[in-house]
Amino acid sequence: MPVKGLRIGAFGWTGSRVIDDKSVEKNRYALSAEYADYDWTDPAVVARAQAERRAYHKSMDSMMDILYRMREKGATIEEMARAVSKERN
Repeated sequence: MPVKGLRIGAFGWTGSRVIDDKSVEKNRYALSAEYADYDWTDPAVVARAQAERRAYHKSMDSMMDILYRMREKGATIEEMARAVSKERN
């Protein structure tokens, strides 16, 4: 029987180094799972989850648009990170 709120996660990291402005190999891995107690046979639960997923993708598209525009204008990484963080929050 699943345990409500159970979370399982894993992470792997090979690493990378920057040598003479060249990034040298990096391998990252991530895996996570969470037991969610939802009744996926309930159409209202499914509709709510679908709406949340659509909103998430719309938000991601908006943040990517911000990044592309800022990169074209020559913004720094820090400026782009601050703008996306502001949009996300």
